[in-house]
Amino acid sequence: MTVAFLADIHGNATALEAVLADLPSVDAIICCGDLVGYYPEP
Repeated sequence: MTVAFLADIHGNATALEAVLADLPSVDAIICCGDLVGYYPEP
């Protein structure tokens, strides 16, 4: 099972989309927190 761990996104949707597009095929994505704040895309 392949798992991707993401954290400290802080509302940066542009960077999140780039990371998700660059991920190889994964079975699960686990977000470890800090989804909102700092950037204009809450």
